[in-house]
Amino acid sequence: MKLVTCRTAVLFFGLSLLLGCTQRMNTMKLVRVDLGRNIVETARSSGISSYGVDDVNGSIQFSAVDLPDDLYVRFSRPGLEIQARSVFSVALVTDRKRMANEEVFLARIKMAASKLNSHSAARLHLNEILIQFAKGKWKRHIPEHCPAVTGRSTMLGLSGEFHSSTCPIDPSYRFSDTEYLALFKQTQEYQWMGDGVLATLAVDYSETGGILMYNFLLKFEDHRIMKKIEEEVAAWKRREGDAKGWNSTQQYEIGLVETAERNKILEQNAIARGDSVVPR
Repeated sequence: MKLVTCRTAVLFFGLSLLLGCTQRMNTMKLVRVDLGRNIVETARSSGISSYGVDDVNGSIQFSAVDLPDDLYVRFSRPGLEIQARSVFSVALVTDRKRMANEEVFLARIKMAASKLNSHSAARLHLNEILIQFAKGKWKRHIPEHCPAVTGRSTMLGLSGEFHSSTCPIDPSYRFSDTEYLALFKQTQEYQWMGDGVLATLAVDYSETGGILMYNFLLKFEDHRIMKKIEEEVAAWKRREGDAKGWNSTQQYEIGLVETAERNKILEQNAIARGDSVVPR
């Protein structure tokens, strides 16, 4: 089959949007998404009948929102299948400037807070996802800027306190009720790697006026592409900062040394409390 370009896709899916992009698709039961295929073909075969399309300076996103209650979304790569329920939205992302055939390099699955309206329901939901990753061919991912520690130590700062961190939690750790409630008041992440795909699960909750709201976001991204984008953006910021006299490159290099020193202390502390330091 001849692949359709995203310019044509905008017209194709725009018609669907005009006819009712936000209508509920009650006949659907399962949506399949993956990376590495043309975004139009991925969208057509996903099981969603209509997408909204944003095309801004070559960055293209297909998104579907307000999905029906009885729909499941599955990341469908063999050996790495992960299925999500209570899904609110799905987004597929590509970039015409980077991807020769406009392949999807990022898929986002957002789960509906309105369907996860108690701590027990949310914890059950979280455990269901963690079990799937444990059963698949996924390996826990530890970013370069994080200490390579296990257990409770993944959540603790230099003084042994819970802290807001950009480092993911050890998915094998099991929380007490007190730990769980304290930790997820701020966004926490889990990360895994498999077949060059970086999977990230972000979870948090808030409670206002007696109303409990949970946020679950599951991302699958081509790690090589996303890392290249991040490095290019960071290099551009350093150049811009240097040009303005901010010594951004020097500050960046100082930060690398400080991070390495901090991680060394965190790893020593982890061993002292009975956790482990593991290979990345």
